[in-house]
Amino acid sequence: MRWILLPGLDGTGGLFQKFLEAVPSNVTTTVIAYPNDRVLDRHQLCNFIEENLDIAEPYILIAESFSGPFAIALADKGVQNLKAIVLCATFIHRPLSRAKTSFAELGKSAIFKYRPPKWVIKHYLLDEDTPEQIIQQFYAAISLVSPKVLSERVRMALEVDVREEFLRISTPTLWIVATHDKLIRRCRFEGEIGAKKNVRIKEVAAPHFVLQRRPAEVVQHINEFIEQAAKA
Repeated sequence: MRWILLPGLDGTGGLFQKFLEAVPSNVTTTVIAYPNDRVLDRHQLCNFIEENLDIAEPYILIAESFSGPFAIALADKGVQNLKAIVLCATFIHRPLSRAKTSFAELGKSAIFKYRPPKWVIKHYLLDEDTPEQIIQQFYAAISLVSPKVLSERVRMALEVDVREEFLRISTPTLWIVATHDKLIRRCRFEGEIGAKKNVRIKEVAAPHFVLQRRPAEVVQHINEFIEQAAKA
């Protein structure tokens, strides 16, 4: 079964390197990169992803952070050949606390015009033990994307609400929760989410960039999830 990866806010897919290295060699993977120089609203970006899902074989969607709501929307839409979704360090509604939301609203027009300090990246996205290579990959990824595009994606994330869609879908779903995530707050609806028969929640001791810091562990959870879903 093909694994299709949807990237985080940068949209480049360049931050998947460590995760892809951990994927078994017998698994075919596809990364859908988003336009880095065109501002697309939520519906346009969702349509863009769907257009790139024209695949005549079963697949799972692995959605990182910003892309989680899009995977949910596509599952709710009933796109062809989608067998399961994996949601990694993501959200379905208001991902930030009120304080962080206010700060993001105030600074979103300028926040990506300048290179964020390394300590900010380590504190909110990674951890103190993060290899320099991953930090440089992050800087390289955001440098490829227009600040205006990144700002629009921040706006979309702050306004998203796919709670109804998520509760409606029956697609087998694996939710990877990064327990050391300092950016995305724990979902207030986690109890309701976990009660759904089609949803499995797995906690990983990792920062927000869980795919970059614990790739092998996430791959193991995905493999186990696929095996269990196939038996159901």
